[in-house]
Amino acid sequence: MINYLSEWLNKADSDLNVAKILIEKEMHLEIIAFHCQQATEKYLKALLVYKNLKIPKTHDLDALFLLCVEEEAALKRIDRIKLSALTDFAVEYRYPVVSSPPETSEIKSYLELAQEIGNIIKDIVSEK
Repeated sequence: MINYLSEWLNKADSDLNVAKILIEKEMHLEIIAFHCQQATEKYLKALLVYKNLKIPKTHDLDALFLLCVEEEAALKRIDRIKLSALTDFAVEYRYPVVSSPPETSEIKSYLELAQEIGNIIKDIVSEK
């Protein structure tokens, strides 16, 4: 299980690192948000792996969060409104859209959210 857990965390870290590189250049804001969504999704799924729970096939961060927060109270401090909004970037912004791309400040808040969730989950899984 440790190896499988590490794989989830490494994939999440990779998405987060891509987002950090792009945010420095303020390039492709919707792609940064996509990688923030992906990192968050993978961190939450890593927690499910750690807890030996089934990983649902979903990109819905709110649904994943609800499964995770039942297992770990430390996640209760997460901004669920922002988390729910981040879900839209799993699919919607990967294709041409009519709506305008998000603002840089919004994207930076998504990056901070992904980092916060990653840090909480890494702390939880490193306790053993």
